[in-house]
Amino acid sequence: MQVHCVLLNSKFIFRHEGAAKNIRENWTVQRQDRYGFSAIAYDQEIEQTANRDSKTNGGMTGFTLNRGAVHRWFLSQSERSAIARQCLLMTSATNECRTRKNLDEPKRKSHEADVLSVMNTIENTINPSELDQSEMVHITSGIIANDKVKNDLQNVKAIGEERLSTFVQTKLLSKVPDIFAAIQKTKLHTFSSLTKPVSTTKAKGKEISLKSSRNLMGKLLLLARSREIDLKEVLSFSLGPYPLSLVTTDGIMVKTVKANLMHIIEDTVDDSVTDVIPSNGALIIDAMAMFQSLSQVPPTFEELPPLLLSILISMATRLNATRVDFVVDRYTKVSIKNSERKKRASTGSNMLKIYGKKQKTPTQWKKFLNNGENKESLACFVVDEWKESKSENFRGIVLYATRKDQCFKFLPSHNESEKPEFEQIHELHSDHEEADTRLLLHANHASTSGYSILMFL
Repeated sequence: MQVHCVLLNSKFIFRHEGAAKNIRENWTVQRQDRYGFSAIAYDQEIEQTANRDSKTNGGMTGFTLNRGAVHRWFLSQSERSAIARQCLLMTSATNECRTRKNLDEPKRKSHEADVLSVMNTIENTINPSELDQSEMVHITSGIIANDKVKNDLQNVKAIGEERLSTFVQTKLLSKVPDIFAAIQKTKLHTFSSLTKPVSTTKAKGKEISLKSSRNLMGKLLLLARSREIDLKEVLSFSLGPYPLSLVTTDGIMVKTVKANLMHIIEDTVDDSVTDVIPSNGALIIDAMAMFQSLSQVPPTFEELPPLLLSILISMATRLNATRVDFVVDRYTKVSIKNSERKKRASTGSNMLKIYGKKQKTPTQWKKFLNNGENKESLACFVVDEWKESKSENFRGIVLYATRKDQCFKFLPSHNESEKPEFEQIHELHSDHEEADTRLLLHANHASTSGYSILMFL
């Protein structure tokens, strides 16, 4: 407020009593009333007016090096400014009146775009203040922290204080102090450590806790000589760590080739291959196979649902199908399939939470799909986004899409600019994990609904 103190001297108050009063009370001046945003501070207005009226070719201090000339110029500048203004009025020269630059259309559009960008950034990031947030989630990438990362981040201060206390006791307060001892860096688990491949001692994903002994029968015979043991009854139970009907002696799940069942079904049909594709067909798609077969993954999750819908509709149009079934797997926490999934994901996988449309898709797409919860959340995100798409994207084709244990029917509207009508189909409700069995359920539903052809992918 030094400018105000200089201006409010006795001479200024005597000559400009009204201005002095306004400066004391308001400290602002309204430059005009033709448009808004025109109130500025008094000292700023006086300074800007003086600068505008005192413009010279060489600047206020660059037109001469004579101190006396500069002093005379300052004393007489107000009179010259008044004469110049009077001359402008006599020539009917008026200043150009225009609104503020901040109110121009380009500026307004630029400001609105900036506000929308900030809002979009906030909406597409994790809200750390959500009360229903049970996991520790990375605020930008959406990766969920495991127990090690969560424990280290929550106890980082306590860990540091403990390491400091240990260092002081062992290096500084010991009998032989060592003030030059190096302070070892504490290796804490953070979100950045989740992006590295996790080393494991498992052999190809196998978890072996116990092994069946080849001397088991001999031990039973020795026990039978000293105790009354019914070997027939004993051998009716599984004596290994796992039932041999489900796993091998090494603890590996016993699996059958599911394709064998399809080959048996094909053998019962006289001619299962045909070159004629009838119209009004139903195309049934395994969603996870489609996710795995994507050659180019879009940079953001927002672009993924339209891409998948375009691929589905193009395939249906090419094959004369009027119905498409998009069937996904389910991934429950308690399942006999967990061992197989762990084996497939033995190279390491991270759980990623999809929290917004603008979120970047993971660069390691295959690794992202190794996690069952990631695939299930991806399928839910895709189906939810299809509900907001326009009917013109469906090209008149009816879409059945599963979401967890539910199934929704998308019926395109006659007005292509409107959203499709969708309803839940209770007949296709299923809690099966594998999409293979759900495909049969959808095939039966399509067949009873009058569709002439069934195609699987």
